[in-house]
Amino acid sequence: MSFLNPAFLFGLFALAIPVIIHLFHFRKAQKVLYSDTRFLQSVKKVSQAKLKLKHYLILAARLLFITFLVLTFAQPFIPAERGGEQAQLVDIYLDNSYSMSNQVESNISGLDVAVQVANEIISAYPEGTRFRLLDNNFKSNSQYYASKGVVSDRLTEATYSAVSRSAGEVIKRLEVLPVDLQNQRREIFLLSDFQKRSGMEEALGNGFDSTFNAYLVPVRFEETKNVYVDTVFLKKPVIFSNSENVVFIELANTGEQAVEEMPVSFSVNGMQVSNTSISIPPRSKERISFQLNFSLRPYNECRIAFEEYPVTFDNEFYFGIREAGKVQIVEIKDEADRTAVERVYADSSYFSFRSFRQGNMDYGAIQDADLVVVNGVASLDGNLQSALLSYKENGGSIFLIPGSEGFPQSVSLLASNLTLSPSSVREAVRLAPVPKENPFFDDIFEGDQITFDMPRAQALQKWAGSVESILDLQTGNPFLGRSGETYLLAVPLKDEFTSFHQHALFVPVMYKIAFNSLELSNSLYQTTEENFVNVQIDNLQPDVVYKLRNGDQEVIPDQRITGRTLSMEIPSYTLQPGFYELTADGEVINLLAFNHNPEESQLDQLSEEQLVAIADRTERVELVEGIESGNVKAGMEQKFKGQALWKWALLLALLSLLAEVLLIRFWK
Repeated sequence: MSFLNPAFLFGLFALAIPVIIHLFHFRKAQKVLYSDTRFLQSVKKVSQAKLKLKHYLILAARLLFITFLVLTFAQPFIPAERGGEQAQLVDIYLDNSYSMSNQVESNISGLDVAVQVANEIISAYPEGTRFRLLDNNFKSNSQYYASKGVVSDRLTEATYSAVSRSAGEVIKRLEVLPVDLQNQRREIFLLSDFQKRSGMEEALGNGFDSTFNAYLVPVRFEETKNVYVDTVFLKKPVIFSNSENVVFIELANTGEQAVEEMPVSFSVNGMQVSNTSISIPPRSKERISFQLNFSLRPYNECRIAFEEYPVTFDNEFYFGIREAGKVQIVEIKDEADRTAVERVYADSSYFSFRSFRQGNMDYGAIQDADLVVVNGVASLDGNLQSALLSYKENGGSIFLIPGSEGFPQSVSLLASNLTLSPSSVREAVRLAPVPKENPFFDDIFEGDQITFDMPRAQALQKWAGSVESILDLQTGNPFLGRSGETYLLAVPLKDEFTSFHQHALFVPVMYKIAFNSLELSNSLYQTTEENFVNVQIDNLQPDVVYKLRNGDQEVIPDQRITGRTLSMEIPSYTLQPGFYELTADGEVINLLAFNHNPEESQLDQLSEEQLVAIADRTERVELVEGIESGNVKAGMEQKFKGQALWKWALLLALLSLLAEVLLIRFWK
């Protein structure tokens, strides 16, 4: 047993006072008048024995009263399991991700409980202890230690962060210390819901050094059920106003009970255009769809909304749809005649087509193109090779069509991961039936029946490697394939080699290749945790500052331009879910939609048994159990300061005083 105020123990010298009173006061002679002295001797013996016992009991009660009163002021306590020197520095990690909005008790969120626990931890330490508060935003002021009052004030400002951090990120951040504090003793408290995806076991695998201990303080939820949008995608990657398209939304249910007939609405540009309902079995996903066949703006704000409790932070999902502009197509050829490629892309409502002969090439047009068609060239000069390689490295799409002598050796540089060789087929054969299961042919044909005869072809080329087969010959040789963003055709588009360019299949296939080239790095949506976002935009200007704007909020990210790609490094803690306009000189040039990371919506927590196992296996890590709202400070004091006994001492002092009063009052 130890004492917080041992100086008060000098008060035990006051025990001499009742002893002195006893010795002098109770020995005073008293004259008793008695009429008959026959029984005096026996009465004297009996009375004296009872009187001495009463006096001794009163003395004992007074001594006990003084003793326990002195102990009350000395504040005795039983030292904690981890006793010894008190930590000079205390780190508190407060998980303020949106998963902490789940309820611990009725109308009490996990973040509210975590803030209260943090305050009670702070109050459990003596004055002079310095604290550092870290949350998911990783702001600069979280690197420095401050007093109790400063950190308590910061806790009153705690709000949810759109960023969630893995346990590894948190531990690495906490291990960073100013040079002058490297060897000081520290204690670290991790206040979190400890989601299963947090990677806590891996992060704590090596334990900590001898200068500090870590305590896991889990916030337990009543339930971990939740419904969230797992993914959104379009049936056709290219959007045109008033054309048929479908938006697919996949929703996930993490609960153990089925969700029945939950209403879901779909809004475009602030106007609800459709709604439906969905039922989702436990621990599963279901898909719904909405038609997209109405007039659109160049940039469209789309929102999926539903109602599901108690977790509501992910009840809305944002994504942006950009109406497709004209597909920029460049053809490189040797001949002056009009080619089949030029004829098929002549529709100026969908395509902006430019054709160049090698000797009269505009290299700037290549970098601005969505699709470059290398059509029947006998060879590529060095400058053109460099331009095409640079275009390919920046994510551009290339369509390679051989000439009458096949692919030249220089073309193989554009298909570096493939092996090109002459075909062994020396006669024309029909193409194999269209593989309807290939996603390339989605939305090309209506219905399941394809009744036309396939065209004939005499292949000059074949290839091997990681190639997606689109069309094959009946012999099994490849006819049209795709490797990444590079398309290859096995025959020249000339009458003596094939009838493909005169067949009904030619136009939809060529259109699909062109429209697929518009599948840029621009996604329908991003997450708020993404630090790097790539956006492909026509006519990027290197000397222009690009900004992200959401209402009154404006963010200027670090930016770099490569070809048609704008790479932005975004400070993630500044973004919230919603729509951000990408502007240049005040003009909106694109629309970005940000959402919570879907993993944040998966609320499953590490069980108490799992956390106990982690703490048992990891050196200098301990699990703090039973931390509940309203009883935190007592738990902290008992765990880290020791079990206080002053209340028991005060109670015993009052009982001793009561015993003295009863002895004097009722013992006659």
